[in-house]
Amino acid sequence: MIEKACYINILKKLAQDYPSEKPHYEFKWHDNKDIESVNMHYLHESGFVEIERVHKVGVVPMYPGSMSRPIKTQPKRGKAKIIKAGMDYLREDGGLTAELNILTIRLHPDTISDIRELLTARIDASNAICEDDKPEAKDWIGNLKDEGVKQLTTRLISLGIDKGALTLQQLKELIPFDGN
Repeated sequence: MIEKACYINILKKLAQDYPSEKPHYEFKWHDNKDIESVNMHYLHESGFVEIERVHKVGVVPMYPGSMSRPIKTQPKRGKAKIIKAGMDYLREDGGLTAELNILTIRLHPDTISDIRELLTARIDASNAICEDDKPEAKDWIGNLKDEGVKQLTTRLISLGIDKGALTLQQLKELIPFDGN
């Protein structure tokens, strides 16, 4: 039920009020039969809009004949506002994100675990790391939070490519590519 025409239309409506302090565009909350609701949640999960639930306060008796007490009901509506990523998405040139050449890559938890295992194996196989330092290095890798593994991976790639530690020939040898 995710439809590009629908979410583009939502983004365009929200863009008319950019920037706004608080979400104001109302939509049905978590109604999987409502195409706008489905697409709004998709845009939120994709990082293009911020949404908040709108609760209505009702009064429900605690038991027959007792005093009533206010309760929050399940949200029926939500409010949304577009954020920078959504604005950049609407721009033909990709906005500042494209201009600054920023690329965001999301790593699945299994991939992070695989990277952690790979790093540990490479530490074991390394001749550049002293044998006495290997247990501490492996413990350090094992104790890194997922975000730390992501940052370390980015820095290692930077060292390998940006800093010239890998030549084009070495890169081609690492990743054979025959053009198909």
